[in-house]
Amino acid sequence: MATRTHEKEIVEFEVVPDEAGGWDVIKLGEEQALSNHPTKESAEQAARVRGEEEQADQVRVTVKEREVHHVDDESTGMRPAFLALAALLLFITLLIVVISLIGATTEFGA
Repeated sequence: MATRTHEKEIVEFEVVPDEAGGWDVIKLGEEQALSNHPTKESAEQAARVRGEEEQADQVRVTVKEREVHHVDDESTGMRPAFLALAALLLFITLLIVVISLIGATTEFGA
């Protein structure tokens, strides 16, 4: 969350371990991670770069090693997207089989 104190904008980030691996950069007050990094140091650097991109006067990065950022499949949409793709592939396969069977039994197109 960006706050203004005496005409200075302060942007705060948290660096926390991710349950799936690596370290997440989270903007204070938000639940969704901005990015994921293999090391704590690279996550801290990414948070500072992000603060500079937002043209903040001051960037605060807090490392919380004991908290774990949990992956929320519903908000990211990974699980539903994967299931929808699998269902679509199954439907296309069945459609091809049905059309082939109809063509073979009726000699359509011969």
